[in-house]
Amino acid sequence: MALSMTGYGRGEAKSPGAAVVVELKSVNHRHFEAGLNLPAGFWALENKLREQLRAQLQRGHVDLWMQVSAPALENKVPVADQDMARQNLLTVKR
Repeated sequence: MALSMTGYGRGEAKSPGAAVVVELKSVNHRHFEAGLNLPAGFWALENKLREQLRAQLQRGHVDLWMQVSAPALENKVPVADQDMARQNLLTVKR
């Protein structure tokens, strides 16, 4: 386990439908602090990511920034499946 660190790292992952960029910046600090900047829809990961950082560092201020882009999903308008909604509504009413 690292006691403290000062550094910067950047990683990218790409697939045919999406790309993820994660940057980490850390500076020496007396206590452990983590600042996370996650895109909407990924906020549920915040506690898990904070726990994983905490498991690796005893001290330091760490900033994590994540960007997710999915060009295949951009400019797409969600469409409600009315038949499925009707079936679910009927199931709930029973």
